[in-house]
Amino acid sequence: MIAPAARLRVQARLELVERAWNGREPAWVLEEALGDEELTVRERAAAAAADVLEPQRLVELISNPANLSGRAAAMVALRRAGERSISALASGVRGGDQHTAIFCLQVLGRIRSPLALEVLREAAQSSDVLLVQTAIEALGHQKDSEAVGLILEAIDKGPWLAFSAILALGEIGDPRAVSRLEELRARDPMLAETIDQALERICPKRRADA
Repeated sequence: MIAPAARLRVQARLELVERAWNGREPAWVLEEALGDEELTVRERAAAAAADVLEPQRLVELISNPANLSGRAAAMVALRRAGERSISALASGVRGGDQHTAIFCLQVLGRIRSPLALEVLREAAQSSDVLLVQTAIEALGHQKDSEAVGLILEAIDKGPWLAFSAILALGEIGDPRAVSRLEELRARDPMLAETIDQALERICPKRRADA
């Protein structure tokens, strides 16, 4: 049970967030609230920040290593901002450090937009393995059938990429991946269980016939 004093503090913080949302408090109030210790305050701040803060500023917040507590809320705000945030997220992928790029890709994986898919497909062809892996996972979440070719190419680029690629192909569910996955299964028994799971998602009848 929340103590009365703590409840009052939370209420006061929520009221401050509402005032900042309505333009009656400066924007830094929302930036501070994104890192609040109370989840309810962070959630409300993320909703407000999606409307009030510039997406580029939110990308700066997620890239700041001193802002660990507010990073997740800033990422939620960027996702809620939708297409308005894609340009800033794309800049974070292309011009930021590796960690910033990964966080931006994760957000792009939650924004349903052709523009987000373009950035993810581009990152899936990066020379940075971690960026490729994150982009592939995001493309799988987006169920982007146009990325099947790119994802299939990643299978031969190392075991970690292969694992992520197989899972993504299962999420996408495109039958074009079946023959390649069956070939890989015959060649690499260590991946067999993961491949079987992906194939069952692509071809549900496969489980019924087993």
